Amino acid sequence: MNSIGKSLLSILFIIAVIIGCKKDDTSDSSTKVSSAIALTTTAASNITTTSATTGGNITSDGGSAITKRGVCWSMNTLPSYFDNHTSDSSGTGVFVSNLSGLSPNSTYYVRAYAINANDTAYGGSVSFTTAVAAIVLSTNAVTSITSTTAIGGGNITFDGGSAITSRGICWSTAANPTITNSHVFSGAGISTFQGNMTGLTASTTYNVRAFAINAVDTAYGLSVSFTTSAATVGGCGGQTVVTDVEGNVYDVITIGNQCWTKENLKTGHYRNGTAIPTGLNNTDWGATTSGAYAIYNNDPANDSIYGKLYNYYTVVDPAGLCPANWHVPSESEWNIMAKYLEPAADTSCNWCTQSATLGGKMKETGTAHWTSPNGSATNSSSFTVLPAGWRSYNGNYLFIHLDGYFWNTTAFGPGSSYSRQFYYMDGSLQKYDAINTYGLSVRCVKD
Repeated sequence: MNSIGKSLLSILFIIAVIIGCKKDDTSDSSTKVSSAIALTTTAASNITTTSATTGGNITSDGGSAITKRGVCWSMNTLPSYFDNHTSDSSGTGVFVSNLSGLSPNSTYYVRAYAINANDTAYGGSVSFTTAVAAIVLSTNAVTSITSTTAIGGGNITFDGGSAITSRGICWSTAANPTITNSHVFSGAGISTFQGNMTGLTASTTYNVRAFAINAVDTAYGLSVSFTTSAATVGGCGGQTVVTDVEGNVYDVITIGNQCWTKENLKTGHYRNGTAIPTGLNNTDWGATTSGAYAIYNNDPANDSIYGKLYNYYTVVDPAGLCPANWHVPSESEWNIMAKYLEPAADTSCNWCTQSATLGGKMKETGTAHWTSPNGSATNSSSFTVLPAGWRSYNGNYLFIHLDGYFWNTTAFGPGSSYSRQFYYMDGSLQKYDAINTYGLSVRCVKD
């Protein structure tokens, strides 16, 4: 037999062997691989802040009995049996699964699963978002009520599943005020908080509500009402004005337990009638160690509106600068007023911004005297600071219409003493020392 014939016989033999093997493979049906489990995931329903209902439907067990079935869930897109899961009996057909312990306002993914002896199979992934939980907060009772101010607050005990980014109080004479009405912010997070209401009207009923804001909601506490006290007639227990030795008349007001003049001092004489030196040239002004006063730019119109500018030696002269039964306040008395008007004011610092907002509560509003913008001025205290400017130690006059500067009697250090400063740009109250030969404004407080 030639080589071609031998090759043909070899090919035929190989074909016969292959055909024989295929017949042997199909001869025993017990070795057949099972087909896939067929199942679907049921869309979520009955969704609350912390629970939901879902499930699945197994339409084929793949040739092997389903021994375990249920759903698995996670915040990942393809949850598995190794994540949170339910166990909902066995077998094919429709089953229901109840999910619990979920977080509010959160997106979850859920898949039905089925397990038999050969396989763990999953249905398609279905997503749902739990309901938004309500922020839980209350409005506190209003305290420290005066004719123009009060303190309100609230308490947040649950953030609704999303961090509280802003909180505060809002108020109005109308029912159920919102943050579109008067309001103040007071930090963030879960806790008790308070806020100061200013610029109120005497003998008026207001409604106040605490509010809290997170990424999904703005919530309010219940409305609490309060009524401001009646305006004290003139302040100071019925005294409406006080008159100095020259006959200048000043309106007076009550701030807390103190009585203050509402206008800058204008007298050119001490209380005992002694004339206070004035008209000093620049050199003499900077050199004197005795009481003296000046009028800004020597213009009588400025004296009429803004009062006189006194050096420090005048305010501590034993002859007395203020009217009878009144005196130039000390550092402590300025701090008492500051703390009453703004509880958060810093009264322990020596050279600082006492408050970023207190100056606004004390400045005259508008731009009739102040240069624009007269930042944050509300004059809710009725103290009515005017921008009288000052006279420097070298005799120069500076900053009328821009700034207001006031002496007190407490020494800061050698050659300087405490003062308060108010600015046209913002609502701050500044506490600095001033050289004793400066000329500043003076207010008086009752003994």
